[in-house]
Amino acid sequence: MPSRYTRPSEALGGGTEYVSDNKGFVQVAPKSAQKINIEANKDLPNLFPKGGDYTTSNISPKLGTEIKGIQLSQLNDAAKDEVALLAAQRGVLVFRDQDFIDKGPEFVTKYVSHYGPLHIHPTSGAPKDHPDIHVVLSGDTKEYPFEKKTNLVALHSDAVHSAVEQANFAIFKKGHVKRHPVENMHPIVRTTPLGQKVLYVNNGFTRRIEGLKEEESSYLLNFLLDHIWKGHDFQIRAHWEPNTVVIFDNRVVGHTAILDFDTTDSRLIIRASARGERPVSDLKDLNKPDENLVYHGAEYLGDRLENLKI
Repeated sequence: MPSRYTRPSEALGGGTEYVSDNKGFVQVAPKSAQKINIEANKDLPNLFPKGGDYTTSNISPKLGTEIKGIQLSQLNDAAKDEVALLAAQRGVLVFRDQDFIDKGPEFVTKYVSHYGPLHIHPTSGAPKDHPDIHVVLSGDTKEYPFEKKTNLVALHSDAVHSAVEQANFAIFKKGHVKRHPVENMHPIVRTTPLGQKVLYVNNGFTRRIEGLKEEESSYLLNFLLDHIWKGHDFQIRAHWEPNTVVIFDNRVVGHTAILDFDTTDSRLIIRASARGERPVSDLKDLNKPDENLVYHGAEYLGDRLENLKI
């Protein structure tokens, strides 16, 4: 999910204020591209060819890798597959000195479509004719950002939510609701195609634990969320520079914006996201791999899951 910060006038020809009124969500079957990160060459020879002029450094032992000397726009399909595998292994990849965004929105969407159908954000602004690019603009009006809050951290995974609050708010305001709100049920611990078990809760979208009383659910959720928020041992900070592209596995890691820039300046981030496999297809399959995926399990990578050399 590439993103970069820049001045609004520099990004995508300045066309970032358009909001499409024709956004829709088309249900599609999982594509074979969603098997990429378990079928790619685990030695990553196309991404990191022998003798290549590149450097890699792990941001922390188990999470995050910074990569210099690899131009994403020049990768062939096999190398793109290996990027997905590495992202699944390391959670977050930070690529420096990229020409990605300069190639325009058409290139961005085509590139990310290699990994599957693109997600369309239901409410955010987007470049005209490109509703599958998500735009976030920060700054300018936030000269006093802590006037109402003690911090701006909001860890979450993207596009995992129900529309109950939005629908209820629309009804309260005597607005129109297109359909009844949809609730989704997910496992607390999900299993990725690589066999990794990861917590799948966040305070932005998770509402309750099914089968528990209200007090029990709140207590357990607060414990899990507190564990995530205070877990500095398994958190990293991706430092933004011009021409930086960050790719992260939305199934494995949560993310948040932080106030690491002058609030009187503008920061514009664009993101394109490939939709992943469902955490489960049926409740009876909680914490089991999706049947639409070829599942090799952790043994596919051998010791690499515990002792990555990249």
